[in-house]
Amino acid sequence: MNYFWMPTGESFVRRNYLPSDLASNLEAAGVTRTVLVQANQTQEEAKFLLDLADAVEFVAGVVVWTDLQASDVGHVLDELLRRDKLVGVRHDPDDDWLIRDSSMRGLRMLAE
Repeated sequence: MNYFWMPTGESFVRRNYLPSDLASNLEAAGVTRTVLVQANQTQEEAKFLLDLADAVEFVAGVVVWTDLQASDVGHVLDELLRRDKLVGVRHDPDDDWLIRDSSMRGLRMLAE
């Protein structure tokens, strides 16, 4: 993961956290359900998080990233929408994102 705000080198932020890392903290806080929000912008990570959610009861849902400007966005959304624990889709727009035809096409497909 490469983010401008993330410290370089080893850090508590720069590591993978799995349900086993979170379970005791959730229990101690009395939290029974949580939602995962995808940070890394790949379809592979979206699938990984959705698979993880299917395997872990306390994960209520997943917000995944997808490229809403991609030419195959309709196919990608069809695949994602088959997943029971999908609760949202996010996209990292740039300043001109909303004025692009490809963005509007992707948003229309998402709305359908």
